[in-house]
Amino acid sequence: MKQNLIFPLAGFGNRFKDAGHIQTKPLIHAGNKTIVEWAIEAVKFNSKTRVVFIVRKDQCIINGLDSYLKQRCPNSEIIKLDGPTNGSLETVLLGIRDLSLEGCLHINTSDIVLPNPVCLNTIFDNNDIDASTVTFKANNPSYSYCKINETNTNLVEYMVEKEIISQTANVGIYSFKSVNKFIEYANEILLSNTRVKNEFYISSVFDSYIKDDKKIQSLQVTDVHIIGTPSELSFFTKFVLPTMNPRTIGFVSDHSGFWFKDQLISLFKKENFKTIDYGCFSEMNCDYSDYVPIACQGLRDSEVDLIIGSCKSGQGVNICANHQKNIISVSPHDKNQFKYARKHNCPNFITFPSNFWKPKDAFDVYKNVFKNIHFEGGRHSTRIQKMIS
Repeated sequence: MKQNLIFPLAGFGNRFKDAGHIQTKPLIHAGNKTIVEWAIEAVKFNSKTRVVFIVRKDQCIINGLDSYLKQRCPNSEIIKLDGPTNGSLETVLLGIRDLSLEGCLHINTSDIVLPNPVCLNTIFDNNDIDASTVTFKANNPSYSYCKINETNTNLVEYMVEKEIISQTANVGIYSFKSVNKFIEYANEILLSNTRVKNEFYISSVFDSYIKDDKKIQSLQVTDVHIIGTPSELSFFTKFVLPTMNPRTIGFVSDHSGFWFKDQLISLFKKENFKTIDYGCFSEMNCDYSDYVPIACQGLRDSEVDLIIGSCKSGQGVNICANHQKNIISVSPHDKNQFKYARKHNCPNFITFPSNFWKPKDAFDVYKNVFKNIHFEGGRHSTRIQKMIS
C-alpha cells in the first residue's frame, strides 16, 4: 500500500507572536531542535513514503521555511498556500487537491515530542480498521478527546474537540486507510460548513466515519510532550529536555550528607559524568539552606542539568529545594518510589537520605531507573505546569 504523510504547517501561531517570538512557529527552537523537527521525528516512515509539507507563501519569503524543510527532508514536496485557512482540515484539502495521491494518508498536525516515535507504515497491516488516531492520557481542555469502546479498548466510539469526555486525548497524528475516502468525507464537511469554534478540524472526519460504521483505532502512547503553546514550550525546554539525558550533574549537601555526596561524586566521575560540587565542603556543622539555593541557581543558569542532594533524613534538603524557583525535588525511599517520581513528577532535583541509602545503591538506581525511564508528560505535564506557574 502506498504511504502519504502530510504536515499542515500553514497556521499563524498567534500565541507565539503575542509572546514575542519573531520566527514562524515551525522554526521556533525547542532546545536544540525546531518545533517542526520534533514533529518529523515523532513518526517513523520509510524512504518510499511521499512526504508533503503544506505552508504559507509568506513563511517561505520571510522565514525561509521551504529551504529549511527541503534541507531536512530532501525528497519532500512543499505546497505553498496564498494565505491562512479555516483550520487544519481545509489546509490539508487545499494542499493535496492537485497531487493525485493513492493509498493511505497520514496527517501529523501536532506540535509534540515523542521519545518513542510512532511507526506509520505498519498501522494498517493485518487489520480491518479504516482509520487510526494516536492517543495519550490527558486532562487539558485544549486538546481533542476520544470515547473508547468499553469492550474493545482499541476502538474509538466518538471524538470531540476541546471538551474532556474521557482521559484519552488525541496527539494530533491521524491515519486513513484510503486517501480517496478521506477526501470524500472532508469535502462533505466543508460543503456542510461543519465547524468547531469557527474552524474545520480533522476530528470531524472521524465523526463522519463513525456514523457510517467505519472502524477507528486508538493507538495509545506514553512519554508525550506537547509544545504547541509558549507555556508548554517553556516547560519542555526548562524542565523536561535537560533531564532527558543529563550531561552535567550538580551535587549539594549539608555536613551530615557530606560523606555521602563525596562518595557519590566519585562514582559518577568513574562513569565519565561531568560533575559540579556546590558544597558543603567538609563535615563541619553547617546549614543546608546556605548551599541548596546556590546549587539551584546553577540549575537555573544551565550550569548543570540535574541536582543530587543529600542530608541525614533527606527531608531538609528536599524541603529547601522545593522552596526555590523552578525546582521540582523528590526524596524517594526506594526504587519503586524513584520510578514513579521519575515517570510522573519530572524532578530536576533528587535528594537522598545519607542515613538510609548507600552511595552505590543511589548510583545504581540513578543508572537503572532515572536514565532508562522517561517522564511521561501528558496529564502529568498539565499538573506540574499549574504548580510552577
